[in-house]
Amino acid sequence: MEARKVARNTVTAVGYTVGLPLAGPWRHVDYLWRVLAGDEEPETVPEFAAAALIGKREEK
Repeated sequence: MEARKVARNTVTAVGYTVGLPLAGPWRHVDYLWRVLAGDEEPETVPEFAAAALIGKREEK
């Protein structure tokens, strides 16, 4: 299984267990993860900053 999916499932399970809404923060972490992995390539610093702040979702 892909490390990103394992991390997402772990964050989700912890969120349900302790009663914290972790889906929002996960979007930000997931975007940064995709940038570091080379799956996302923001063209400018403002584009990167805006996407990191709003937690840009993966386009399917």
